[in-house]
Amino acid sequence: MKRFSLAVKLALSVIFMVLVMRQVELGESIRLFGHFNVLYFLAALSLILPTVLTNAWKWKILLKVLGHDVPLGRLVTMYMTGFFFNSFFTGLGDIKRIVDLTAECRDAAAATVSVFMERWTGMVVMLAFAVGTLSFSVFLYPEIKIFMAFCLALLALLVALYLAVERIAHYPLLSRIGAVHYWMERMRTTLQCYRGASGVVAEAMLLSLVTPSLLIVTHYFIVKSLGVTISFKVLCMFIPTIWVFAQVPISVNGFGIQDWAFVMLLSLSGLSGSWALSISLLTHLLRICVGAMGGIFYLASHRVPPVECAPDAEICMTGENGK
Repeated sequence: MKRFSLAVKLALSVIFMVLVMRQVELGESIRLFGHFNVLYFLAALSLILPTVLTNAWKWKILLKVLGHDVPLGRLVTMYMTGFFFNSFFTGLGDIKRIVDLTAECRDAAAATVSVFMERWTGMVVMLAFAVGTLSFSVFLYPEIKIFMAFCLALLALLVALYLAVERIAHYPLLSRIGAVHYWMERMRTTLQCYRGASGVVAEAMLLSLVTPSLLIVTHYFIVKSLGVTISFKVLCMFIPTIWVFAQVPISVNGFGIQDWAFVMLLSLSGLSGSWALSISLLTHLLRICVGAMGGIFYLASHRVPPVECAPDAEICMTGENGK
């Protein structure tokens, strides 16, 4: 099954890259790297630090609701290690985070639910951000309606996913499988802890606004590193949507679909498709560098003894009301 999934993703990456190559001149995209300014690229790379710190802090407050107070430094290490594993396969980093957190807190349900909520709040806010920016630009570029519809569909899917996880233990088929039903019931009751912590969830949502904001600034520096002239307003309108497409797990680490989204959206502003591809390729390089940084954290984490989670004073006990 894994081989089939990988084959499908490879095929889709190739299909999207073929679509891209039909609209650009690869030689022109490569020549643009002759203007590459490494200082601007390093400035873009440096923004990974505030992004990770913000998301790790968000993860920390979500974990405290479940009764675990994990040192921020450990969560930062796990987050960076996740970037390294995501370099091999999209989503593998989240699995690694769950495994590492379970090993330290000895609570698989809390580890799984906290990672789910950290990712879920981030994706919901990113999609809302993308829909909002597209709404302001749809009158200028009517062609983006299809992108807006896609983001709205994904947003609805995420809400449905949350509701499904809350109710999954009650599905008749699962109730007949003892071990599976027990695990799903634990997931459900753990997730319901957040019902009594709406303030924490709201704070997590607000913290999630940092990522799309920094993402726009990151791409501003990437554009500057290539010497490309494009307005900051255009980046605000399209970068969140491009990031959403890059995160959809239907290709190999966003290759193909991200490049297609860059070319399709940035070309609407009058930018050459070849230049848009250069920006996308540099974004891939940035992701590879972040993954390499994560690899350093992964290697260093083996030399540091695990830190057991400190129990928090306020623990969600029943899962029904968060008390």
